[in-house]
Parts: sequence; structure tokens; C-alpha cells
Amino acid sequence: MKYPNNARLVYILLIFSSLLPRITIASDTFPADHYCNTEVGAKQISCKVLARYKTGNLSDAFVISHRGYWGAPGTAETSLNAVEAAYSADYTITEVDVVLTQDKRLVLDHDQQGNRTTNLPPTPPTAGPFALGNDNDNGSYWRSLNYSSQTSGTVPNPQGGFYDRYPAAKDSYYKDRFGDVTRNSLIPTALTTDLCAPTGASRLR
Repeated sequence: MKYPNNARLVYILLIFSSLLPRITIASDTFPADHYCNTEVGAKQISCKVLARYKTGNLSDAFVISHRGYWGAPGTAETSLNAVEAAYSADYTITEVDVVLTQDKRLVLDHDQQGNRTTNLPPTPPTAGPFALGNDNDNGSYWRSLNYSSQTSGTVPNPQGGFYDRYPAAKDSYYKDRFGDVTRNSLIPTALTTDLCAPTGASRLR
């Protein structure tokens, strides 16, 4: 069943409001030094919900699509296509990740580098297979790449040198979970917010 945007918001608010009066946290639910055992933490909705899950009460659980709905070939995680697929699969909430490029564009991608998720030329991995980033910015992270134009002379290549000109991020395409390049290009976050707005969502119905 699909809900209009306003109805979805009301539905989500009802879920959270219904949790408050019925949830209490037993003192032995969390370790003694856990945040949820503090006076402030015990009052937080997140701690109250987590306490229910830890004690085996899943009656208030609901499913959120993580990085969109992206299991099928040709659908990339954290892409507009994955958001559309989640909507079509009747998820009321979906989660995506956002990164900031050097020219201050917010784009959708899970990783701090495009090695795993896009068809951009390879750069040296610097933080394991998912390149989640660290404090040493060696030029290969999204924050060092331009979205709208090429990046010149600062992006490292696997041979130990630098690319003369590294492609603009806007010209790259996502890869699906099988490593195949899709027809979905890397997109700015604004297109996703347009999709989720009432006028955008209405075109999916």
C-alpha cells in the first residue's frame, strides 16, 4: 500500500509517539556505563526503542531500505534509481548517503572514494576495501574531486603518480553490487530531494 506524502509523515509520527508512553528501560538492559543508562539517555526515544529490541519485543519494529532498494542487477546502491525502486516496493522510509565534492556539490554515494561504487578511473585505496576515509586527504576522496569539471594534477593513480586530468564526477556512472556499470550517472543530492517532494513523488505513482 502506498501513502500520500502527508499521510506517510503522520504515520511515522504516530509510530514514534506511540512508543513514548509504553516504553520503560530496566536498569539491567544495558551495561552500567552505557549512555542509555544515564539520566539523559534513559529519556531518549532511541534508547527506549533499543531497549524494547534488546528485551525481545519487536512489535514496534519497521523496516527502512538501506541505501535504497538495490539488490537487482542494474540498480546501484545509494542512487536515484535505488530510491525509486524503494518507493515502488512500498517502503515508507529509505536511507541514502551524501558526500561533498571539492566544488561544493552534494552527491549520492556511500563511500568516500568512487573506486567501488562508480566507473571513475581507479585511485589507490587508502582505508580498506570500502575506502571510508581518514584524516590524510591524498587527493582521491570525493572532497578532492570536482563534480562539474575535471580535476587537474592532484588525483593519485595506482602507479604512484598523478592523473593529468581526472574526469568530472558528473560524467561517472554507478556500479551495481555485481561490479557492472549501470546506466545511472552520479547525481547531485538536489535531484533526490526533488523526487521526494510532493511534485516529484507524484510522478512515481
